[in-house]
Amino acid sequence: MDPNELVGRQIDRYLIKEHIDRGGMADVYLAYDVDLDRKVALKVILPSLAQVPEFGARFRREARATARVNHPNVVQIYTNGVTQDNSPYIALEFIAGGSLADHMDRLKKMGKRMSEMVALKIARDIALGLQAAHKAGIIHRDLKPNNVLLRSDGTAVVSDLGIATVLNETARLTETGTFQGTPQYMAPEQARSDVSVDARSDIYSLGVIIFELLTGEPPFDADSPWGIVHQHIYEPPPALDQLRSDVSKSVIMLVATCLQKEPDQRYQTTDELLSAIEAALAAEGPGRRSIGPPPVRGVN
Repeated sequence: MDPNELVGRQIDRYLIKEHIDRGGMADVYLAYDVDLDRKVALKVILPSLAQVPEFGARFRREARATARVNHPNVVQIYTNGVTQDNSPYIALEFIAGGSLADHMDRLKKMGKRMSEMVALKIARDIALGLQAAHKAGIIHRDLKPNNVLLRSDGTAVVSDLGIATVLNETARLTETGTFQGTPQYMAPEQARSDVSVDARSDIYSLGVIIFELLTGEPPFDADSPWGIVHQHIYEPPPALDQLRSDVSKSVIMLVATCLQKEPDQRYQTTDELLSAIEAALAAEGPGRRSIGPPPVRGVN
């Protein structure tokens, strides 16, 4: 189905204004809540996923669970339902400033690198959002820059918590023997399709993001997804200080701990990770310059 077919139609109380993006699991629309007079982001699951038996029930259950995570570093879910074609949807807080991936691409095109201070602050925001999700029993499983949005003041917020969980479970039903997630940001145990994916897998993914914030590239890349997966499982990441000489020892240790191959050797909880991030921020000191992408204007 052409995603633009929904533009101009009303689904329940949401008037579809514009198609924003199509991802691996959903079409994203800018919509208008006619009852509460506000913009929302409406995510409508792709028709191929909507046809999977039991998907709708799992999606609604996870959407309800995610809605209980009320935290400033997690995108808020407002409600969920189904379209006239029985495709599940969720209505979320609309943040117009774009994704962290968008900002990283802009920096790269300008030939600039994010400062260590800004990277640490973004990492702290993401970790705080993960902490709230983990305490609610939700593991993201697909944390990546595309799933992190930025508010007008530069605050990072985590999105797609519930959808990532449901997609992972549903794909295991239909694609036995494959891995789920985004290879560049996938923890080794997830790449091996281990059943023991937990909070430490999200911590690994955040380590990949911090590495990329500082260097402009993720630690692993190859010509195929399986090549990247092989590197995550068997190869050490590049030395951070070889790619960027001004990175502090505390940040080198922070990233190295996140990127340990074995979950038992990483930070075991987001509480531990946040303590390490705060220590690295404190080591920066008030005299260090904090240069990064400017605050995004016009964001909710």
